[in-house]
Amino acid sequence: MTLVPFRWAAEDELTCDECSKYHGKIYPIDKCPHVPFHPNCRCTIILVTDGKLIVKYEKQNSINKYIEKKDDSDIINSSIVKAGTEMAVIRSLGSIKEDVISKEFGQIQTNEIIVTNERETHIKERHSEDFELFEKYGDKAVTDPDYIIRDGKHDGTVFMVMKLPNTNLNVVVRVALESESIGLKNSVMTFYRIRERNLKKLIEKNSVLLGKDAVLYKKE
Repeated sequence: MTLVPFRWAAEDELTCDECSKYHGKIYPIDKCPHVPFHPNCRCTIILVTDGKLIVKYEKQNSINKYIEKKDDSDIINSSIVKAGTEMAVIRSLGSIKEDVISKEFGQIQTNEIIVTNERETHIKERHSEDFELFEKYGDKAVTDPDYIIRDGKHDGTVFMVMKLPNTNLNVVVRVALESESIGLKNSVMTFYRIRERNLKKLIEKNSVLLGKDAVLYKKE
């Protein structure tokens, strides 16, 4: 089976220019660059799961290899990709509020949102005290958030915030825009708790960057 991975950068306020310029690029498995690119690099490699995209990619690059299919469908018979020595497992969290996202960004490729084990490991390592909250509330935070805030610095990125009695939970999500490579899914990039005052600063900062209200959705 031919595996075609793409490079995914974290794309938040900590993302460097080096990583940003490689974000979303597709490579054949044998030519995929190795990560990390630098100390504290948070990039990952994810399998493109759309069989049609792989066929198109291979034709464009004169690669004529057999693509294994499941039940005669155009979906590759795997949700696991070997990237270097890492196994990237994709886990579905449910469906995002497509109407809200599409109103701001235009049509998106899918309403499904996923998280990879690499991103879960990232959350566990960088925000270890928050990981248990992600396991408990992560799916609800992205399917039924209290706020959806647009990232003014990175196109196609939103913050999905869920309010709890004593804190707030912030999930950074990269949206699979229709204008991007086919076969991408909306993906969790990171997760952390955010205090009320920092939530207000987040809204204010991104509203200034966008020149308009950054809040795309607020639960009534």
